Amino acid sequence: MTALQLDPGSREPELDPALASVLAAPLPDINTEDCVPNAGLVLGAFLRPHLHGLHPFLVERDLPAAVDVTAVLPDHARLLRFHRRTGCAEVLAAADGCLVVVRSWRRCADLWVSGRDRETVERIAAAVAGRVPQPPEDRSLRVTFWHFGRGRWARSRDIDVPSWDDVQHLYPSAVRDALNNLVAYRPQCTATGGRLLVWHGPPGTGKTTAVRALFDAWRSWADPHVVADPERLLNDGDYMAQVLVDTNDEDRPKRWRLVVVEDAEELLRRDARRQVGAALGRLLNTADGLLGQGSNALVLLTTNEPVDEMHPALLRPGRCLARIEFPAFTPAEAAKLVGSDVTSPMTLAEIFEQRGTINRLHVVAESAAPGQYL
Repeated sequence: MTALQLDPGSREPELDPALASVLAAPLPDINTEDCVPNAGLVLGAFLRPHLHGLHPFLVERDLPAAVDVTAVLPDHARLLRFHRRTGCAEVLAAADGCLVVVRSWRRCADLWVSGRDRETVERIAAAVAGRVPQPPEDRSLRVTFWHFGRGRWARSRDIDVPSWDDVQHLYPSAVRDALNNLVAYRPQCTATGGRLLVWHGPPGTGKTTAVRALFDAWRSWADPHVVADPERLLNDGDYMAQVLVDTNDEDRPKRWRLVVVEDAEELLRRDARRQVGAALGRLLNTADGLLGQGSNALVLLTTNEPVDEMHPALLRPGRCLARIEFPAFTPAEAAKLVGSDVTSPMTLAEIFEQRGTINRLHVVAESAAPGQYL
């Protein structure tokens, strides 16, 4: 290729001599025999024609997922460079007079196309982007977990959450109808129907799965929080205020918190001991007292206790937004999920085990023979 000739009559500011020397130097031919010692040379080789004015049009796009960088190139593209290093791969190719760079990392990728003609550049970019497979729907959600250790702290991590549409068939019709109403719930200026949600039922009836589905259904307006030490939370006013009142997010002041307390039997029993009863009073204050009026928080309590064992103050209208019982399936309902006759009620966990969805490790203890050491 010939050297770029600088216009001696140009009125542009005088270039730095070193830069002018680089721009005036011949552009080397690109060939597959050249050694590529690092990733910067691939993009550097791509950018030279654009910087020298030979390719005035350039398009850059982010791609929705990691890709096989050679597989997304046009069929007629000529491979010029390929470089792979830990966690990254990139390719330089030519197609229809354009240069194409595709770079891919573990979770993302990008695309660069340059050329003399804008329409051709856009067409090549669209063709490459069209070859990128769409990533699977992200079913993860950031959840904050609270625990009081040496100091109050919260740790957030992503967990997978199912959509309610994907799991609603796993619940008896009465539970499904109640959860349909709850999934569709949206608070107005205040949660006038109460701030407490109480879910109860035997172990294995799908309460935790329903909690995760509710996280997903409410993700547009409520941030999920899970408390690992409910008794400490309700016995420490500062800790409670931090979890329920202090959002620490001035950019999103209108978002709500859904605070989940699982296995809250000790807090909910009618015969709760005195110190837990005091904690229960603080909880009720968050539901319809002054503390609750200062927070955008809903509290979901789950328990394996039957409703007649719960403290009646929890279920008062205007305080409890929703009370949902998760019973076992009747034999007729269970038979539809198992695919065979069922003679007694079954929990969701038992149905999954019957279908082979979950497995239990069975350990058989052998009797020691007389005279052997134990």
